[in-house]
Amino acid sequence: MKKRLLLIFTITTMTVILLAGCTQIEDEISKEEAQELVIEKHSGNIGNVEIRYIEIKNNKYIVEWENEENLERGIDEVDKKGNVKMIETEIE
Repeated sequence: MKKRLLLIFTITTMTVILLAGCTQIEDEISKEEAQELVIEKHSGNIGNVEIRYIEIKNNKYIVEWENEENLERGIDEVDKKGNVKMIETEIE
């Protein structure tokens, strides 16, 4: 009986731990917040940054952006903590 209770307790505990660590990015940061973070990061003295598209991949936002006035564009990754990481950038 004690072994059975211990097994049930262990399985329940592991399930709770796994579910707590598997939150979706939408639960932590919205699509609009991710877009704003990328716009803030790439806004400068020349031109305005426009978001071309945004998608979720591997529980991170992938944001393609462009600044037509300074001929710059790129792709950034935003994680659920709001950290922005540049994946690719191009200046014509």
